[in-house]
Amino acid sequence: MERCLNIDWLEIYCLEDSLSYPHDADFFRACGFPVEERRYGTPMYEEMFTIIAPDNKYQIEMRRKPKKGMTWDDGGIFDPYSCHLRLTNQSCYLTDCVKILQEFIERFGIHYQRISRIDLCLDFEVFDSGDMPAKFIRRYLNGKYSKVNQTNINAHGADRWEGRDFNSLSWGAKTSMVSTKLYDKTKELAEVRDKPYIRQQWFLSHLVDDPFYLTKQNEQGEVYKPRIFRLEFSVKSSVKNWMVIEDNSGSKQALRSIRNDLSCYLTKQQQLDVFFSLTNHYFHFKKYKQGVRKDRCADKVLFKPDEVATWYQVDRCFTAESRQRPVDSLLTKLYQYRDSTFDNKIKEACNTLIEAIEESARLHDLVYPFAASELTIMRNLISLRLKRADIPVNDALESVKAQVQVYHDLFGELQE
Repeated sequence: MERCLNIDWLEIYCLEDSLSYPHDADFFRACGFPVEERRYGTPMYEEMFTIIAPDNKYQIEMRRKPKKGMTWDDGGIFDPYSCHLRLTNQSCYLTDCVKILQEFIERFGIHYQRISRIDLCLDFEVFDSGDMPAKFIRRYLNGKYSKVNQTNINAHGADRWEGRDFNSLSWGAKTSMVSTKLYDKTKELAEVRDKPYIRQQWFLSHLVDDPFYLTKQNEQGEVYKPRIFRLEFSVKSSVKNWMVIEDNSGSKQALRSIRNDLSCYLTKQQQLDVFFSLTNHYFHFKKYKQGVRKDRCADKVLFKPDEVATWYQVDRCFTAESRQRPVDSLLTKLYQYRDSTFDNKIKEACNTLIEAIEESARLHDLVYPFAASELTIMRNLISLRLKRADIPVNDALESVKAQVQVYHDLFGELQE
């Protein structure tokens, strides 16, 4: 079963060592890290900067030095040595992202307290049960199923003449310790912000055959664009080190707890265990039957946790995080205008402009050497997979991995 599990957000609350040097931007520069400072801080902290690994493998954002009035000394509620560290979004998609963060704070004597926020997400084209996500959403909103827990719902989509198309559902209030979201990730990448490292993940996990155009070949040999959905759980700081799970499916409320600590997310298998523990409670549906109590209705089975996919390794994301392009707002407006008009000629004109802008963006990626090397490696992987479909992804990756160093060595020579 093709699916792609990742951490999409990882932020931790820590305390700086009161006996060591302040962990400010100059401290990390002195340790050999390139550092990018933000001119202004945050509502809580005076300083905010991004620490970049010397080989650009990962980036960590740090917020430190609580503002006046926020600490115990000034009548506030925070420790004077409080700080928050967050892996950048791209760095979260590395296989060993949790270990990277752990080793970083241990190296510099920063004392871990708890996870502030972690988002676990699963990308897939079809549920394990065979249901298509878009059709499931439509049936759910039409009352075919009923959710067991976390019943506050928000739906987003488009109201068209031919019918309503919902591409996003979310459950849980803003104050909920765990929030749940099911949404069309393909649509978000196309219309909001493209992220090459997510396309890379989809390719390695067989969700797409072409990471540039996000296309796939079906059993009949026809090329199509799969609609990839994402199920995401966001666990907030209120959980601290344990998540208390409420189960209201029966007549009595049952409680159980799940550990929420960095050590619980070190491997893909551990992440999968936590993900499906959350799925069992926060993505649990019943088939609606009139006149029958909810807890006595049959379960709507969507996932089968025992069907574990073979995990792939991502040791380095080669592309820099996508920049917000000036044409992004134009692209969004073109999509909106195309979907709101009934004139086929205008629709066709919008499609032509959209295609031209997206192709320009793909070519723009080639300006950056790291992106160029990734594109070349991807093409070689595609070629190898097409010739030898029996070769596992990880083996195919190893067969072209040596090219990575060649490109980076070349880039280093050009810089010198």
